[in-house]
Amino acid sequence: MSVLDFPVMARPARTIGEVAAMNLLAASGDRGIASQLKATKRGASAAVTVACLAIAAINDAAQDGGWPTQADYAEYWRRDLRHTQREWALVREAFPGEDGPDRLARIIALDYRQRLAEDGPTAALSFPLPGGLPTA
Repeated sequence: MSVLDFPVMARPARTIGEVAAMNLLAASGDRGIASQLKATKRGASAAVTVACLAIAAINDAAQDGGWPTQADYAEYWRRDLRHTQREWALVREAFPGEDGPDRLARIIALDYRQRLAEDGPTAALSFPLPGGLPTA
């Protein structure tokens, strides 16, 4: 049996955290291990902000019933507005061309709502575990 006999598996789409980390690393211009670790941590933080905004939107955090503003987000997560502004700035840095986390959070919220409608409450548990992570 040769290598050509094995089925070729496509690489899964990159996660929002991976894209954020790659963008931040590229912007830093440094390829050292410390820069890679810093970009990974900051990329994860940017991805968390996007996810937290999607969660706030799904849970109707907006005062006016629409999409949550920075102030709505800060109130929902009990954060100070200045901290929220720093989170938004990190998202803009991690995703050049984005004005903030809104567009990406809307995509995540829509995907989650579709999974919830199809799978019920277990949809929250159906996101795949990233490859390479140790399991118990």
